[in-house]
Amino acid sequence: MLAIALLGAGAAGFYGVALARSIRVPLERGVEMLRELKQGHVGRRLQMTRRDEIGALAAAMDSFAEDLQNRVVASMDQIAAGDLTVEIEQKTARISSLRLSTRPSPHCAT
Repeated sequence: MLAIALLGAGAAGFYGVALARSIRVPLERGVEMLRELKQGHVGRRLQMTRRDEIGALAAAMDSFAEDLQNRVVASMDQIAAGDLTVEIEQKTARISSLRLSTRPSPHCAT
C-alpha cells in the first residue's frame, strides 16, 4: 500500500514538473523575443506549433514581428533612403479576423 502511495506521489510530482516546464519555457522564449524587439532586433520568431493559448500568443507575436519587420522597418529604411512615397494602410480588418479566430479553451471558464 505504501509503495503504491509513493509511486502515485512520484508520478504526480513528475507530471507537475513537466506541466510547469511546458508553460515556463515557451513563456521565457516569448519574453526573450520581446526583449530583442525592444533592442531593435526584429528578425527573431518563436515558430511554436502548439495548439493552445500559448501557441496562439506565440503566433500573434510572430505575426507582429513579421509586420514590424516587413512594414515598419522597411518603410523607415525607404524614408531614410529619401523615398517619401511610403503608404500606410489600416489593419483593422485583419485585427478583427484575428479576434474571431481566437477561441477560448474549452477547459477555461468564461
